[in-house]
Amino acid sequence: MLSGCNRYDLFVVQVGAQGGLSNKADVLFIVDDSDSMVEESVSMAENFAGFVARLAARDTNRPTDGLADAAEAYIGRIQDPAAYVDLQLGLTTTDTLVRRGALLGEPLGSDEGSADQFVELLLCEATCFADRRVAPDDDGYTCDADDPDVSTVSRQSLDCLCGDDAWVGNCGTGNEMGLEAAYLAACRAVDDPPDACFEGRAALDPSDVGTAAGFLRPDATFIPVIVTDEGDNSVRMPNTEELPQIYADLFTELGVFHSWAVVGPALDGDFEAICPGPTSWGVLRYEYMTQGTGGLMVDIHDAACQPIDFGPALDRVGELIAGRLNAYPLDRRPVEGTLVVEVDRKVVDAAEPEGEGLFGEPKYGDGWSYDAEGNIVRLHGAAQPLPGVEVQITYLPQL
Repeated sequence: MLSGCNRYDLFVVQVGAQGGLSNKADVLFIVDDSDSMVEESVSMAENFAGFVARLAARDTNRPTDGLADAAEAYIGRIQDPAAYVDLQLGLTTTDTLVRRGALLGEPLGSDEGSADQFVELLLCEATCFADRRVAPDDDGYTCDADDPDVSTVSRQSLDCLCGDDAWVGNCGTGNEMGLEAAYLAACRAVDDPPDACFEGRAALDPSDVGTAAGFLRPDATFIPVIVTDEGDNSVRMPNTEELPQIYADLFTELGVFHSWAVVGPALDGDFEAICPGPTSWGVLRYEYMTQGTGGLMVDIHDAACQPIDFGPALDRVGELIAGRLNAYPLDRRPVEGTLVVEVDRKVVDAAEPEGEGLFGEPKYGDGWSYDAEGNIVRLHGAAQPLPGVEVQITYLPQL
């Protein structure tokens, strides 16, 4: 009966560029707006401005005549992969009891004008400047109201951008809830939020539904980026509880494909905070979410427990945003043993486990692995493709 059929007609074939079979990323920055971030505020703001500008850069005016231009475009793609990702940016803070995951402003695209709006929201509303004296003084600054220059943050540049002293304050509580903030922001964006969105101390009101409509696109990767010098203290978990499985389950229920990035405190080999201040159990929550979703943890402190240079740290986050997730959600569940993965039209072998991570998750060598729980194929090591390289996954679907 099958003699007249191409044998591949029975298989599902999914094809796409590197980065989840989609080049779309919905990125939510969740900024710690507590007064514990005072020392970091200026450095974070200055580097976010440059980071967003780089992230939003587009290759729209590059010439396309001849081999030389093609080679230059290819090199540009490798050096700045974010320019080939369809980005959407959102911003909220860790003060969930007040903001309840509400976005500051509207969801933004990644054009130059949107980047300027994002920086303005970050500096004028999301950064904790508890006192005017926190920002340095720059008597030589000249304000251009039509195009404020905030490449160097000062009292004068902030006055120019935000209005006189309008940037002072904007500090949330010391009860930082990064996980809850990300969840409530996602609840505001989906069409039919689950009941859990309306439960708990930071519960949404029915009037909040749809207030972030359009932010989470159905074929995009959701990337919450938490920036904090504290661990997580989200309200759905008792203090000292380390593993936030409840939040992993809540995001699974939402049906949003996601990967986490955290610029926050680091732990030593005994799972204790390296620098004084944060609770180790709160930091472990972030470790759990990043490791479980192929994400990224970046230490917010240097070796002397001083604020880091945010530029390199945020550029690492930019690599994640640019599509280095290498995770591919499948449309249907495959029959065991039928998965075939090709990168740039070359078959890739299945990866071999090479030990376990912090929470017992398997670590792999080069190749691909299949996560049955999430129905996701992941690429590891040398099998990870450059941005824009085609990935094809073929499999026989279960009936």
